[in-house]
Amino acid sequence: MALFLCKVGTPDGRVIVRYCKARNRYELQKSLEEEGLCIFKVRRALFSLTFFTDRRKKRWSQHRFLLFNQELLVLLRSGMPIIEILDSLVQEKDSSATKAVLRDVKTAVQGGNSLSEAFSAYPEFFSSLYVATVASGEKTGDLPQTVSRFLAYQKRLARLRERLKSAAFYPLFLLAATVAVLLFMIFFVIPSFMQIFADAQVALPLLTRVVLAGASLAARGWPFVLVFLVLLFWMLRRFIQTPKGRLLLDKAILKTPGIGHLFRLSGLVNFCRTTATILASGLPLVEAMNLACAVLNNRILQQGVTNVVISVNEGDTLGNALQRNQIFPLVAVRMIGTGEKTGTLGPMFEEVSDYYEAEIDNSLERLASLAEPLILLFVGFVIGGIVVAIYLPIFQLAGTVR
Repeated sequence: MALFLCKVGTPDGRVIVRYCKARNRYELQKSLEEEGLCIFKVRRALFSLTFFTDRRKKRWSQHRFLLFNQELLVLLRSGMPIIEILDSLVQEKDSSATKAVLRDVKTAVQGGNSLSEAFSAYPEFFSSLYVATVASGEKTGDLPQTVSRFLAYQKRLARLRERLKSAAFYPLFLLAATVAVLLFMIFFVIPSFMQIFADAQVALPLLTRVVLAGASLAARGWPFVLVFLVLLFWMLRRFIQTPKGRLLLDKAILKTPGIGHLFRLSGLVNFCRTTATILASGLPLVEAMNLACAVLNNRILQQGVTNVVISVNEGDTLGNALQRNQIFPLVAVRMIGTGEKTGTLGPMFEEVSDYYEAEIDNSLERLASLAEPLILLFVGFVIGGIVVAIYLPIFQLAGTVR
């Protein structure tokens, strides 16, 4: 899929510029014409703009989406008409794209569309899960309660993401500090000692020769190393974007010791909490699982859930289908099976997500207690080895002087 920069006119007379993805220019022009837009200009977006502009202008942050739903809930409970609510939701600090989307949503609602239909026209801002949740609230006539339930779900997922990020911060910080110290020694410290050793004309130990040779090679060849790393990163990124590459990456993540188990539990929590939220909104199980499958950012787990949905559609029970596909832990499968038999499937999904959130916290603590000493040991071994290699010839020189 290529990214194009499009300048188009809307039916209400406005001229907007937006980024669109399509296989080619012809398909994109046809799609824009079907939307009733007047096309002024379509050109291929530059690579330098695709990585930043597309993400910045066509999405909003998790914090902004949370704030949007909080304000929407308060205004819905106040009894304000939906058109006035949409006017109030626009903030001055929002990007022009966000303001345009909210104005278009308001125009669509004024034209007779429901709120969920207006949201569905902008999947980059409003996910299919969110649209389905709002639609179910409109059907039941209890939109504030539905938004409140989704807001609580959104906050729980945000807290889980923050815990995962905070757990990874310290090990990554140690690794970054190690790299910074190594670069400082390679470019500033070791060259000074190399000159001292050359002037002294002494036989250097093997460890010292290895360290000096490696530092000299790194100092002279860093441009080539940098180009190689950039090309490697670009090739890996392109490969991961392919279906086969993404599948191999997801499979490797799940098989990684420690991290794979944690990633599987995180997917389980997200899936169960999402399914519980959708079931509470009144949607059927199969539709809820299809929507919840989107929160599993892993193709292996998504394939497993898809197979479960197919089995349930064919008449199998949810518990049997989950146990046969073995995508989640056996305890979770048994708990969900019990909820299915007792008619408390929605609350049981919540119980499973609460149980495994606590398990994730315990796993993070165990990983942190194991990772920190290992990283410190690695840092000490690398930095200490370099220091010893540098000072060995100095000790020899001191012995010679005596």
